Amino acid sequence: MVAQLNQVYPLLALTFVVWLACFIQSHRLFYKFRAKYPEIAQRDIPYAFQTRENPEKLLYFFRRKSAEVLRNDPELWGLRQQVKFLIILSVIVPPVGFAVLLRAAMLVLTRG
Repeated sequence: MVAQLNQVYPLLALTFVVWLACFIQSHRLFYKFRAKYPEIAQRDIPYAFQTRENPEKLLYFFRRKSAEVLRNDPELWGLRQQVKFLIILSVIVPPVGFAVLLRAAMLVLTRG
């Protein structure tokens, strides 16, 4: 049983690292965009200059209208691509990891 629990810790650590990286990179993207393009941020992103949390602060960067602006800025475009990749990992890593752990647990239970 202890060996099975030890397999959970790396999965939890990997999930935490992916989620943390996604959080950090998405905030970097938002704040750099807001600093470079304050008028666009004010116009297109609700609560852009308030501390109030709003999902639009992230979702805006995946809309067609933002892609036009971001493509012209290599730094922001690269950050957007990183955030996109990390969001995909954030969705894939937990269920795939837990499925692997479940499969391993089932193999252990059937053996013994």
